[in-house]
Amino acid sequence: MVASFLERAEKAGCQGIVLTLDTTLLGWRPRDLDLGSLPFLRGFGLAQYLSDPVFRQKIPSSSTLPGTRPKGVGLLGTGLSLLRKGRRYGLSLRAMQGAVSHFVNTYSRPDLTWDDIAILRQMTRLPILLKGVASS
Repeated sequence: MVASFLERAEKAGCQGIVLTLDTTLLGWRPRDLDLGSLPFLRGFGLAQYLSDPVFRQKIPSSSTLPGTRPKGVGLLGTGLSLLRKGRRYGLSLRAMQGAVSHFVNTYSRPDLTWDDIAILRQMTRLPILLKGVASS
């Protein structure tokens, strides 16, 4: 999937890649959970993923998200949001649920190493900017 993203970036004329290292996990902040502010679970912010052919091939046939919802996240509102987003990409509600599940299960990479950066370097000719590097 990373190779597909890189190829698409190169074809789109991007001049570089920014690898964000200080956000290796989705932010499940208590305030966000209390307010039900989980936009990815409603299909927001996933356009690059939903439009990527490799990501789409890997969408599971059923969701593997936890069965519980944070307080304030309505099933109807979430379903309608996913249905609307899915229409833009020709995906059914079930496919969108699977897409969200796949995104949540693959987005985070807290175990990135310098070897991963070397592999990324081999995959593209574009400059790579590492964002969020802290020295100890």
